[in-house]
Amino acid sequence: EAPKTKDFVNFAKNLKVEGKKILLVLPGQNKNVTLSARNVPDASTMAASDLNTYALMNSNAVIVTESSLDFINKL
Repeated sequence: EAPKTKDFVNFAKNLKVEGKKILLVLPGQNKNVTLSARNVPDASTMAASDLNTYALMNSNAVIVTESSLDFINKL
């Protein structure tokens, strides 16, 4: 609903990826998620359409939403 870094940090803790380089792949641009993640060190978000090899290889944890995976599979 609103951009909150605290929510993103809790999300990372629940997935047990806190402290790692996180890449969150979204189906499209999501302003609230991007704003929530930008203050977290080593966390970034990316639209599935912009996904590239460098971003994948430069991350320790890649989180892909189900709708993003559907988009990637259609390529």
